Amino acid sequence: MAAYHRQPCYWAWAAGGKRLLVHTGTDRIQGQLAFYKPPTSTDPPESGPNLLQPGLFQAPAVAPDGQHWACTTVSNAGIPRLIIGDASATTCLTLPLKGGTALTWCPIGNQIAFISPHTTARHFYGPLHLLDTTTGAVQLLTPSNEAVLAFFWSPDGHSIAYLTLAESELRERQAERPGAITNGNGRHNSNGAATHQNRAPCEGEPKMDVWVANVATGKSRRLTSFYPSEVFVTQFLPFFDQYALSHRLWSPASDALVLPHVIDNTPHITIASLGGGPLRAIAEGSTAFWSMG
Repeated sequence: MAAYHRQPCYWAWAAGGKRLLVHTGTDRIQGQLAFYKPPTSTDPPESGPNLLQPGLFQAPAVAPDGQHWACTTVSNAGIPRLIIGDASATTCLTLPLKGGTALTWCPIGNQIAFISPHTTARHFYGPLHLLDTTTGAVQLLTPSNEAVLAFFWSPDGHSIAYLTLAESELRERQAERPGAITNGNGRHNSNGAATHQNRAPCEGEPKMDVWVANVATGKSRRLTSFYPSEVFVTQFLPFFDQYALSHRLWSPASDALVLPHVIDNTPHITIASLGGGPLRAIAEGSTAFWSMG
């Protein structure tokens, strides 16, 4: 149990809820990745062996079948790699990366979505990729220079919602810091989806765009824009890959998203429908999540 008292600590439940895949410590400094079996009324806790030396990532990912897992490690040459392993700790697939990564498994299949910078860096912000864990094929869902801040699988596995800084925000930051990352072109804009304009954001709050990628076609469209609450930006987004395992922005029917949007200096809980239209405010609040069922 001592290994799981290290900070930071991230985890993912395996299918059936009998084991956790736990990532503790920082990369190459007391970092560990191991399965842990919680105690029951009849059995004591059980800690498995360290699977590998973790790299720059936070929450591990476990396949819906519970037989495969994903994380990142660093080669002896210092190259970050995304690793797919199986229940016997055998490495099944290796993918080189440029820097850190955030990854989540499709809730219904054999695909992993991940973001990672397109140039060498120690953060995970970067373009959104889709990895087929059976064939090893990688599909780029956004422009290669895109800085995706967070992404979320829909419960039906057909769509991925992802967040970027709004283009107006990027232009302002580009003017302040020449050479900063900018959005690329080539994405498919929303088909009539409107951006909520009734707002007076607090000083310094970033405006974000919400995009939805169709997994089957690889096409993305901008759904809406919003001014997120401070709680959402500072407490949820930096650890979205861990929260995404239990705190859902998507509706159970995969037809809407719940977003904390600042209106007249007050954060509100709003609903963004995939059918388009303005954000619909339903209550005041800093953040909210949909029930899992």
